Amino acid sequence: MPRMTHAMAMYCRFSSFSFRKRRPSNRETTQYEPIMGAATVALVGADMPEIAGVVFDCGFTEPMEVFKATVKRHAPVVFALPVFFFGRIWCKLILGFDFKKVSALEEVKKAKCPFLFIHGTADPTVPKYMSDEMYSACGSDNKVQAIFEGAEHVACYYLETERYENLLKEFFK
Repeated sequence: MPRMTHAMAMYCRFSSFSFRKRRPSNRETTQYEPIMGAATVALVGADMPEIAGVVFDCGFTEPMEVFKATVKRHAPVVFALPVFFFGRIWCKLILGFDFKKVSALEEVKKAKCPFLFIHGTADPTVPKYMSDEMYSACGSDNKVQAIFEGAEHVACYYLETERYENLLKEFFK
């Protein structure tokens, strides 16, 4: 695999990693980040022509969908409503965005660069259906989806390290 160096990208004051590598083409950046970073990368890089590819590991469609999934699993609705209300106000005032209006799903429709979607079937934090929706909506002509049976949240690499590394090597070619 080519040598990669570390660079930073920002969106909505959340950071995401991008990896710069030398390529014969004019596209030099491949972005990889799991979870929140995956959604951030989709928001930032989906339609940027200089991005060589995006690895979307356990990425979600919209913050509200993750919130709903989390509430269903952990809290009665009566407790979730105040958390949602104050969380939304905090995001607006402190972070400067409304998480009801942020949608990686909408942005990925504009994708021009290659996308690799990775997700585990046993992910309780970001349900696999979100990755399926992102893959289906992705506008890129070059997209791949890899599903890891039995993997929980951000555990695909640990469950099947060799397969995961081979996917990345193939994607980064």
